Amino acid sequence: METREDIPLKSNSKSSSLGSCNEYLFKGSRFITTAFVFLTIVITVALLLQIYYGDFQVVPHGSVATDSKDCSEIGTLILKQGGNSVDAAIAAAICLAVVCPHTSGLDATAAILIYSHKSRENPVSFDFVHHEILTPSVELTRRGFLVSYQLAQAIKKAKVKKLFKHVDAGERMILENLGDTLQRISEIPSKELYKVAKYPGKIVRRVATKKLFRNYNIFYPKAHNIGELLYFNLEHIEKMKFTQKDINGIDYIYNLANTTLNIYNEYNYWSEFHQGTASNIGSFMSASNIGVMDLDDLYVSLIIGMHSPFGTQQMTIDGYITDNKTNTSYTILPVIATDARFICVYYL
Repeated sequence: METREDIPLKSNSKSSSLGSCNEYLFKGSRFITTAFVFLTIVITVALLLQIYYGDFQVVPHGSVATDSKDCSEIGTLILKQGGNSVDAAIAAAICLAVVCPHTSGLDATAAILIYSHKSRENPVSFDFVHHEILTPSVELTRRGFLVSYQLAQAIKKAKVKKLFKHVDAGERMILENLGDTLQRISEIPSKELYKVAKYPGKIVRRVATKKLFRNYNIFYPKAHNIGELLYFNLEHIEKMKFTQKDINGIDYIYNLANTTLNIYNEYNYWSEFHQGTASNIGSFMSASNIGVMDLDDLYVSLIIGMHSPFGTQQMTIDGYITDNKTNTSYTILPVIATDARFICVYYL
């Protein structure tokens, strides 16, 4: 019988006793194999226990995208608490009225597009309590938020330091009056809020326009000229036959922007919108965008904005800035694009 250094033959070296140390087993390659098998079993058992009995490290709830980190987090919080996409979008919009007074506010104009991709039908009801939607923003006004670079620059450019004390990007801003107003709104009974929503001219409800572009359904508000212009622009760009290689080049961005500008000029877009706004503070509507998708594939695109940065530049005693509304057309256009071939399915 051959002897090796790693497995020396010794008399009485074998033992059939359970639990006794076997030198043959615990040396050389067999030791490594045994150790790996043991570690694999331990890790597998630990993972199974975590899956079945532990807390989820990633909780599936959907996603929220806004112009502000604070507002995206507030919208996500509403989803985690059981709200749907509309609830989260409204909560995020209220937050934007707090942290982005140059583009949004309680007196701002908004357009919202809602689509259920799973059922392909309009949603029936939204039952989340409005008090819970407002509470995170109330808390934000009182503990304060960090001023964004965009807000700091907007304050300097619009010369509205009379509304806000001198602030630099990164400084904390507290809005107690606005917080008190939001608190009072949150305490209004739901029935009273519904009465306000039924006032003539407050809310216009329409079925969205649906267009097919390649393999995507494009939804945008009906009777909106800029929506038709957007779709025409997409069709025109498609005819240019851009390749994947073109997309990665600088010329692609230039050609894309130039094509869009030419189409807008051809349809006299610039003369149709924005007439009558204050020229000293900008002629374009200032807006914030919100996009939300929940676990039920309910998609929401919401745009909220002022007719000019900081609206009228007048602060009410309730802590919010009024908008300089006009009778001219506005250009906020919520858009939803979905895959026309598939419906997303979540397996939980």
